[in-house]
Amino acid sequence: MTRPIKLIGVGASPGAAVGHAFLLDRRRVQEPRRHLKAEEILPEIQRLHEAVRKADQELEDIRTKLVGQPQEHVLIIEAHRLMLTDPTLLKGSERLIRSDQVNAEWAVRRTIRQIAGAFDNIDDPYLRERKSDVEFVGDRLVRALMGQSGELMEQPPIGAIIVASDLSPSDAMTLLHGHNIAGIVTTEGSRTSHTAIVARALEVPAVLGVQNVAEIVGKDDLIALDGSAGVVVVHPSDADKRAFLDARRRYLQEEEEAIATRALKATTTDGFEICLRANIELIEEIPSILAHGADGVGLYRTEFLYLNRRDVPTEEEHYNVYKNLLQALPGKQVTVRTFDLGGEKVMLGRARPEANPSLGLRAIRYSSRTRRCSSRSSARSGGRACMGTCASCSRSSAASASCGARI
Repeated sequence: MTRPIKLIGVGASPGAAVGHAFLLDRRRVQEPRRHLKAEEILPEIQRLHEAVRKADQELEDIRTKLVGQPQEHVLIIEAHRLMLTDPTLLKGSERLIRSDQVNAEWAVRRTIRQIAGAFDNIDDPYLRERKSDVEFVGDRLVRALMGQSGELMEQPPIGAIIVASDLSPSDAMTLLHGHNIAGIVTTEGSRTSHTAIVARALEVPAVLGVQNVAEIVGKDDLIALDGSAGVVVVHPSDADKRAFLDARRRYLQEEEEAIATRALKATTTDGFEICLRANIELIEEIPSILAHGADGVGLYRTEFLYLNRRDVPTEEEHYNVYKNLLQALPGKQVTVRTFDLGGEKVMLGRARPEANPSLGLRAIRYSSRTRRCSSRSSARSGGRACMGTCASCSRSSAASASCGARI
């Protein structure tokens, strides 16, 4: 009998699971390398642009499949499409093809390596994690150049535990939206990776950052994982299986007990009633917060609309996000924090991270420079929304009612 192997990683999404491993080999494809003759340069650049169109169509196909799903998932795919067509990537690759006379795959990989390297010196873990997004986009483009599909060719069986070196956002969304898998274990990733964010939103246990797990685990190996403790056991003993299944039962029981009291008012022992609202950053989290009895959203973090992109979200994008948010929470109050940018939260290519300033002032500082009030887009959506910092008059939420930010 094979002895159990205990591995430690990052508990990225709570819950426990026992299941058979489904190995997802998404290792970076090895690009061919060759030098071009002068007459091959223009056809190679044309081949690069054709591959960009192919890769972009793949992402568009994924986006189409996500119709009816939370807006944040769609925005992640759109962010990857923007990266794919970004001039830094395209012009940089074209320049290498011309100057060094190298094939497109090699040029793309070198350009991606240079872009991704800029993320290494970023202190903020969420922003640093976005390096993987750049690498995923580069890998998709290299696969397109090589005539390979960037999509999953095989779906895991129900109850399987995904084991991979890493998961791209498109992989994570494709795998998790079916709600058929029991858990996720990866070598790369952290609590701020897209895999962790989507797993938590959809309540799938996940342990990320488990060193060498993709090399240790074999196809259909039995695995037990605890997404709260960050523990994975390969080839669990009968005692291990009982312990993890007991942990799963306890977790589900605690969830059921908590949910059973969700309709009760939150009242202190001296009779003071408290309104409990949830802080969220993704619309995917709404089903979970409603299931747990939250009376609306105490803070919706709009900065996630700005990260992982070089262009500023349009008024229409703001409108659609806030509309979907309010429609998902009819009759409940939602507080939207506007423009919490600066310090450790910066858009791609906009500014270097700085020491964390006064959090409430950065929105006022940014909003006072904007000519158009983004809060108008939320006002169009109807419902009860409170802008945490008013973009139109740069005053705090206490004063925002007078300028129309509170509706």
